[in-house]
Amino acid sequence: MLVHHARLLILQLLLPGAACLSSIHAGGVSSRIRCSCAKAFLQTILVPLAATSVAIPVHAEVVVKQPTVYAWQWENGAVVIPDPLLFADKVLHQPRLLGSGGGGAVFAVTQDSSQRSYVVKTSWASSTESIENECRVLQLLEEKHVTNVERCLGIQPYVRDVRTDARRVMILLEPVMKGPIAASLADLSPHLQSRSVEMILKTMLEILSANVAVTDVQTLVSQETGDILFIDFSEARILSPSTEPLSFMEQALLSNFVQEVSAMIPKGQEALVSRVVSQFVKEQESSGKHLSAHTLILLEEQFLLDEI
Repeated sequence: MLVHHARLLILQLLLPGAACLSSIHAGGVSSRIRCSCAKAFLQTILVPLAATSVAIPVHAEVVVKQPTVYAWQWENGAVVIPDPLLFADKVLHQPRLLGSGGGGAVFAVTQDSSQRSYVVKTSWASSTESIENECRVLQLLEEKHVTNVERCLGIQPYVRDVRTDARRVMILLEPVMKGPIAASLADLSPHLQSRSVEMILKTMLEILSANVAVTDVQTLVSQETGDILFIDFSEARILSPSTEPLSFMEQALLSNFVQEVSAMIPKGQEALVSRVVSQFVKEQESSGKHLSAHTLILLEEQFLLDEI
């Protein structure tokens, strides 16, 4: 390829020079013109050719950049994340630790092509089933169009050491909540607090309607907008179909879920709570969808509602 380009360049240089040389041998040309033409030949051909011969390398050495590796160590195990990290069809960079717990370690990463941020969650050897369950639950909630929850985009093996990591997995989640995070709803302005309460209640009701109960409810609350994001569904459970009786354990999980959400609601929001829950139940019934009788009783008792 380089030789081909060099030939083209030489040809481009020779054409004007050849025309000039032909004029030297033509009759009736003064010695002054012949001298000028000879100088032009030297400047347009010999000098560029000398520079070109230096610019064309004999061979080109390809330098392969080695990936950067980030490593963390906890009692539950180690996590090593390469940069770039390949996850399905995405090339991800700049892993930043967000936190760790009994289920695994969580990192924010960025996709170069779109500058979009994602979350990567890696399991420990002992928590693989919980992380796999989290992805299944989130994908079900997405199918049911539940709002304000994470989305699981996929799952793949995490293997750095076949002796210790053979059972570990990682999942890819979105979105990443940007901006400052409020410690609690009480830290928000009255307007944002009401907005957040309504979003939390609607999301809880949508999750219940999807026949899922969440244990250890965790949410992120935007300090700037009041937006809510439910995270960490590793201990969530898909319940028996609504047409079947709930087991004692499932009833306990439902009750605990409703109580946890109720405890998040600041005092003074009772009227809003009653309106949001009652309106949701009526909308479900009008669309032919029905919460289980056990769930309706829980909502009435927990939020001190009139019979719904």
